[in-house]
Amino acid sequence: MGAARVAYSPRTTSWTLEAEVQLTYRSIGSRSLAPSDASPAGSITIRTPIPARRNLPSIEAVAKALASSANVKLQPSGAYAANLLGLSEQVPAKVVFLTSGRARKVKLGKLVIELWPAAPRKMAAAGRTSGLVLAALRYLGKEHITPERIAHLRKILSSEDRKRLLTDLPSAPAWLHSHIRAIAVENSK
Repeated sequence: MGAARVAYSPRTTSWTLEAEVQLTYRSIGSRSLAPSDASPAGSITIRTPIPARRNLPSIEAVAKALASSANVKLQPSGAYAANLLGLSEQVPAKVVFLTSGRARKVKLGKLVIELWPAAPRKMAAAGRTSGLVLAALRYLGKEHITPERIAHLRKILSSEDRKRLLTDLPSAPAWLHSHIRAIAVENSK
């Protein structure tokens, strides 16, 4: 059996899949496929880096690897945050993360992950569900935050996440405060 390991190279910003393949030679009739000095049932191990085309790491795994290697905070932004929360069915062609570090692009197959520097205020809730909600609501804008979307967020967020939203309220724009309170308020039913 073979083993595989996925590795990220920060210098080339590329992923490779290092595969360890074990080949077993067998004799077929009078013709042997084995090297002359090997036994007919011998085996050889080949270790070679090959480009990873299938089974690419998830976007979250790439983001975590980038954040830990550069020691920065990352926060999904815009359409990607709205899509993760189910507020939008639109799947972005390029995924954007806000970062406390420098700007960069990472290509993963056909997918492009961009890191955009952001103000500390936008990064205050980075890495938490409340930061994801704030980013998605900023993206949607005042006129597109409907009662249905608020009800959807109340349904999918835990009571702990809703309480955390109130804690992170000061980092949200003023126009979002009433919407965040509507999401965070406990049901009286």
